[in-house]
Amino acid sequence: MTLSKDHRIADRTGPVSGIPRIAVFGTGALGSLLAARIGAAQAGDVTVLGTWAAALEAIARRGITIDGENVDEGRAGSHTGSRLVARVRACHRDTLANHPAERAAAESEAVGPFDLVLVVVKSWQTPAIAPFVARAVSQNGLVISLQNGLGNREVLARHVAPAQLAAGVTAVGARLLAPGRVRPGGDGGTVLAPPDGAAANHNGDDTHLLRAARVFRDAGLTVHTTDDLAPAVWSKLAVNCAINPLTALAHVPNGVLVETAGRRRLMTAIAREVASVASAQSIVFDHDPAKRALDVAAATATNHNSMLQDVLTGRRTEIDALSGAVVARAEAVGVDVPLNRALAERVSQLDDDRDHPARMAGRSDGAEPHPDLDTLRDLEAVAELASSGVPQAVA
Repeated sequence: MTLSKDHRIADRTGPVSGIPRIAVFGTGALGSLLAARIGAAQAGDVTVLGTWAAALEAIARRGITIDGENVDEGRAGSHTGSRLVARVRACHRDTLANHPAERAAAESEAVGPFDLVLVVVKSWQTPAIAPFVARAVSQNGLVISLQNGLGNREVLARHVAPAQLAAGVTAVGARLLAPGRVRPGGDGGTVLAPPDGAAANHNGDDTHLLRAARVFRDAGLTVHTTDDLAPAVWSKLAVNCAINPLTALAHVPNGVLVETAGRRRLMTAIAREVASVASAQSIVFDHDPAKRALDVAAATATNHNSMLQDVLTGRRTEIDALSGAVVARAEAVGVDVPLNRALAERVSQLDDDRDHPARMAGRSDGAEPHPDLDTLRDLEAVAELASSGVPQAVA
């Protein structure tokens, strides 16, 4: 079949039998990409849930567009360099607050219950979204948090039954270009783990988790399952902490951080602080998290990671769940993490003042951000101090 460069996938605005009903909480980059991939592959009957009116309206009207060269050849008829458009449903999360008897007939299919609920909202949004997640999942369904940082699963557990709450770590990259329009940033794989405790296995096995993994595979995404997610969580945390705050402060894509020896030393020191906190909790890695951070930055050189995107668009960052969470855990286990503490403080200052000059300097109306050269020079100096064993000077 010959396809145009703007190929629209079959409509998903009505119920589809025979495939799992899937809710994706989050209308940002990752949520949009996952929803589109799953919907386009017909791996699930997808509904996107959120509060961002512009995104919900765009998705409801036009679907989700995956734009860019990383749209895989042969995937649901798309080809390299094309735009793939997936039609999925979009629904405001507040619809889930209504009693089923009060829902309009036309809306009842769009609001659940769902066999699989993927949570990809920002970490600071988790407390607000958790009650809606609990309402969305079916009695035998599964919730999977794929969020960044620490603490999200614990917040969700206040509302979702332990036997239904799983978690995962994903290295799927995405950049939101506009509401309902996303560009892939590469598939670094996803790791899924079953719910904690004795109630973890549904019907005596992990069929539900395996079914969730199949959804990812059917959508063309790399996925693995594990019984111990902690090493993957802390490995990604080390990578995130070594990359995201630095790029957010300097307004540069990931690759700039590995261009000089000084910046590479700084990244290494930050990642090793995180690894030391993990080690104090008896978490063992099968790789060097610092080397992985350097490799990820190099492999995603042109990427604008989520924290950089948040800073440039004036949104709140996830620093509290990343560097801030490392600091809190480090204090609990008696480990010193001066670099992560300093980065948490600096980015938190930006969050406290959305009109901070360091934020305004990077805004460029959709164009490439303007690098903060003073910050880049500062990072070079900090790297030298860190390599000399004086990381406290970053503060």
